[in-house]
Amino acid sequence: MSKAFTDSNVYFVDIGCGPGTSGLAFAELFKETPFRYVGIDLSNSMRKKGKTLLNALNEKTSHQNILKIYLTKSIEKLPENFPKKAAIIFNFSFFFGSKFLNNDLLKTYAEKILKIVKGKNQPRVFISYTNSQYLTHSKRYFEFLKLLGFEQSNEEFISDLQKVTISYYTRRKLLATKKDETFYRELFEMT
Repeated sequence: MSKAFTDSNVYFVDIGCGPGTSGLAFAELFKETPFRYVGIDLSNSMRKKGKTLLNALNEKTSHQNILKIYLTKSIEKLPENFPKKAAIIFNFSFFFGSKFLNNDLLKTYAEKILKIVKGKNQPRVFISYTNSQYLTHSKRYFEFLKLLGFEQSNEEFISDLQKVTISYYTRRKLLATKKDETFYRELFEMT
């Protein structure tokens, strides 16, 4: 994916951004890549916390690669035309399991992304998806992909997803406990 960032205006559009943790991870992973962060979340308190965390990262690190931080509650505020050679990553981390996601909102997101893909300067558009291993949480993602024009069965979608297990340690009462969690992950470029 980093090859797409060469001479590009990079936009990391974090759908259901919460406190901006995906943006923080992106900034750390691609330290040499300047990018614009757009966080979209219905919750005012999450957007406020995200702005605080992202600004703190930019102020306290030497790479300071977040050029601009913009947080909003609606994807409709996102422009449809981006600069030439733009690379836009639409990040969906644990978004499709949300109880706030309804059919109208799903359709709004798909329509906006399709308008951007077909925009005047035709930017490179990537979809990044992460969710728990429970397929009920991925059901809405499959519906979303169909709205984007992908006509596969749920079984084909599932076989395309990468299954990733991470291990980490929790600390409670000074005891470290190892925990394993499995996620479904997918990253692809829309063409």
